[in-house]
Amino acid sequence: MDLFHRQLDKADYDAIWRDTSQDMRATGSKQRFVEMLTAIHTKLGKVKKSEQTGWRTNIDTSGSFAELTMQTTFEKGTGAEHFVFRNTDAGQKLAGYHINSTDMTLR
Repeated sequence: MDLFHRQLDKADYDAIWRDTSQDMRATGSKQRFVEMLTAIHTKLGKVKKSEQTGWRTNIDTSGSFAELTMQTTFEKGTGAEHFVFRNTDAGQKLAGYHINSTDMTLR
């Protein structure tokens, strides 16, 4: 998450997109992904603190995945982030990202 958050803070959305798996790319376009990240960064600001609140692994016929839940404090609010990573020969690739933030929806 540290790398993701550093890239988010620098608005380096292209770098985040480059590290996504085909799972993420199949759910929407790069443009929509960048729009979502831009909204998060604009409305909540830079990451101040992020703590892991949960994790699990899953292996099924479609592959091996790791899921992490983080409680993150930004400059302008908080949010619960959910990351899904696909385990590949090239390392973990971001397969899903969701954020639940009342602060973001109110801005």
